[in-house]
Amino acid sequence: ATNSTSATLTLSATDDRSVIDMRFSSDNLSWSDWEPYGTSKPWALASGDGTKTVYVQYKDAVGTISAVYSDSIILDTTAPGVPGTPTDAGAYTGSTSLTFTWTAATDTGGSGMGGYLCEVGSMPGLADAFSGNVGNTLSKLVAGSYGHRYFCRVRAVDNAGNTGAWSQSSNGISAVQNSGLRIADAKALPADEWVGLASKSVTALYLDRLYIEESDRSAGIMVQPVAGMPGGV
Repeated sequence: ATNSTSATLTLSATDDRSVIDMRFSSDNLSWSDWEPYGTSKPWALASGDGTKTVYVQYKDAVGTISAVYSDSIILDTTAPGVPGTPTDAGAYTGSTSLTFTWTAATDTGGSGMGGYLCEVGSMPGLADAFSGNVGNTLSKLVAGSYGHRYFCRVRAVDNAGNTGAWSQSSNGISAVQNSGLRIADAKALPADEWVGLASKSVTALYLDRLYIEESDRSAGIMVQPVAGMPGGV
């Protein structure tokens, strides 16, 4: 498949009396003028997505004309659609193995889906954790690090080389070594440990710190949110 109407034909012909001329057609009806034989020929494919066929004939030194030979290629100039926004395991995870999944993009140009470009980074649109073609799959496993938040976005590439638009970035997932703890257990950890605390009540704000407590108000603690935590948390 190709996404360009500019093609190069590769040719080969032999004859006992020497091949001297060749001519071409896009429909096997209207032919170009005879021209000296060569092993390559620039050719303009007809516009419009779909299968394009080029026909060729050869002529030898005594004027004998060969049978018609042909070859076909798919012309696809239409970019694939946008994949679904990647999803992850939630707001945080206790593992550094992070899996992002997305729904397939559509391809209407005819060449078929070739794969997905994937970027994972510490902020939406960044690729400081991963950047590459993951093939024709709908997920990507990334090795992260504790104490960091990760976002993923993807775009589709078809078999003709057309690239679609980026999906929206995922909503972010934090890799936290101590996840799901109660506040009383978190207080027993050494200083500067990363902690994932879910379903806690925020009762006060001070600069970049939060004061949170259990829903039953049995314990509270002041914490510094991880970088990249969504606004309003």
